[in-house]
Amino acid sequence: MTENTKLKRGRGAKVKADAASRERAMPVLHSLSRYNGVSYSGTLKHCSLICARLDEGLSALELRKVAWYCAVVLGWKSDAKMFPYLRPETLYGPETISRYLDAARTEYRKRFGTDEDVSK
Repeated sequence: MTENTKLKRGRGAKVKADAASRERAMPVLHSLSRYNGVSYSGTLKHCSLICARLDEGLSALELRKVAWYCAVVLGWKSDAKMFPYLRPETLYGPETISRYLDAARTEYRKRFGTDEDVSK
């Protein structure tokens, strides 16, 4: 653990990320929560996955598009077999994000006619 990685203990054994990481990651986690019903608290593991993708140059909107694409377009939200995969580890992992990102961008543009956020 580096000096810059500040951890906060939450209830139980879950370790929360520092406030700055949580601030960056929570909008993405809230978006994912709309599809899977999980109330994310901002654990270190989840925030680290999301912040790593943000640090690679992806935007929070692009990460939210991935959640939307998998939940709605691919139908994972209503597929009992795929629903458990609507989670940060599957969607935002370093090896898995590339499986969904380009298709999510393309489908979003096709459906909404823009790359901009239409949820506002």
